Amino acid sequence: MRDIFMYISEEEYYRVCEEIDDGQTINIYKSKNIEIDIKRSGKKIYKFIADYGECSLNECLEDMYLKKDKIII
Repeated sequence: MRDIFMYISEEEYYRVCEEIDDGQTINIYKSKNIEIDIKRSGKKIYKFIADYGECSLNECLEDMYLKKDKIII
C-alpha cells in the first residue's frame, strides 16, 4: 500500500481523522494523477488512493477491448 504520508503530513492526517464524522468522506489530497480520500464507518477509517494514469480514455478502452479476446473463461 502506498504511504499517504508521502503526500500529506501525519499531523494533518490525524487531525482530519479526529474531525471526520461517521459516514463522511473527505478528500485530503488531490493532484493531476493522485487523489486520496478517507471515510469513517463507525470507529474504522478507510483510506482510498486513486492513481490515475496518463493514458487517454480511448487508449484504455482500446487496450481493454483488445485484451478481452485473449481472456479464456
